[in-house]
Amino acid sequence: MNRRLDRFFNKALAIMRISPAQIDVLNVVADRQKCSPKEIQGELGLDSSSLTGLVQRIQKKGWIKKIMHPGDKRAVLLCLTTDGIEMQKKADHLVKELNRAVSSAASEEEWKTFYDVLRKIEHEFLYL
Repeated sequence: MNRRLDRFFNKALAIMRISPAQIDVLNVVADRQKCSPKEIQGELGLDSSSLTGLVQRIQKKGWIKKIMHPGDKRAVLLCLTTDGIEMQKKADHLVKELNRAVSSAASEEEWKTFYDVLRKIEHEFLYL
């Protein structure tokens, strides 16, 4: 089920040429306005090499830029560019629309039942 939802989201996001991981980074930077790569690592639970690649790809697209840390000339901070602010807003809107579309596919009671079954399955796997 999760794979199907992932494919659904990824196809919709591919139209915008953005990945879920890139959206996560843009959202963290947008929330903090300026932040260090270490802060993003902590927030998203990414290892250093994964984050480095993500930041490079996002920077290449022109959505973030590196600036010198005012208190430490050896460190950098990341901030959104004008294009990055626009992309983050578009991506956030799209994710909300996709979530709304998925959640409207079933009633509240059906979703409750669905999640209850998932919890039972998860519980069973924990005790195998």
